[in-house]
Amino acid sequence: MIGQTAMAEQQQWFAGKPDYENEGLALASDTEGYAGHVGKARELTKRAVDSAIRTDNKETGAVYLANAALQQAAYYNATEARQSAAGALKLAPTSQGVESEAALAFAMAGDAARAESLAQDLGKRFPLDTQMQSRWLPAIQAQLPLARKNPASALSALQAASPIELGNIPFLNNTSCLYPVYVRGEAYLAAGQGSAAAEFQKIVDHSGIVWNCWPERWRIWTWLVPMPRSREPRREPMPMPPASGRSPPTKISSRSGKTPIPASPS
Repeated sequence: MIGQTAMAEQQQWFAGKPDYENEGLALASDTEGYAGHVGKARELTKRAVDSAIRTDNKETGAVYLANAALQQAAYYNATEARQSAAGALKLAPTSQGVESEAALAFAMAGDAARAESLAQDLGKRFPLDTQMQSRWLPAIQAQLPLARKNPASALSALQAASPIELGNIPFLNNTSCLYPVYVRGEAYLAAGQGSAAAEFQKIVDHSGIVWNCWPERWRIWTWLVPMPRSREPRREPMPMPPASGRSPPTKISSRSGKTPIPASPS
């Protein structure tokens, strides 16, 4: 109840500031998605996108939509994920952040052709970009063979990501969603290797940078509950760990590059 009251107070603060309202709505959407409230997350994402467009910031709105596509793909809503990713690209077709998230979402949602096309474009457009070459492209290129049940190739593709996998993603509310760690954990699961637990533990241990990003919920679930002997990742829903076992967000940053917003009303 205390957390809900505090969240309501934060939303009230954002609501009075048109330039930042979209960020508050996006944060709320992430939180609802983290808790498994998919319908609420969808509604808040739509409001966040609409709010960003009203302030002439289509790219920020597109980032929110692409982020939603990743969340939807993680919940195995493949059709909706592909629709959201396509919508994000329509809003901001040349955005590096939007194209990166959309490519990973397409890969997770089973549209390999679209993911590969976007990955090729990103590689050509940003050949010297460290985050692109050592984080986004390895994650995308690993997810593609993982979907084809080739975890060995996925793990090989992720080797380049290890040195910077904990680095900041500048266009997200969360400091980092640890995408390479998430995909590597999935690959270890698909291979039936116990190393998956170490990857999921990274997400647990770095909740201060992950915050309420969608991978944390799924990986905490899988790591805390014993895996079946099957080589396939666990798919059935499981209960969240108690709130005391998680570190809630303690600050707010900006996806759009604006000055960070205070964590409490002023």
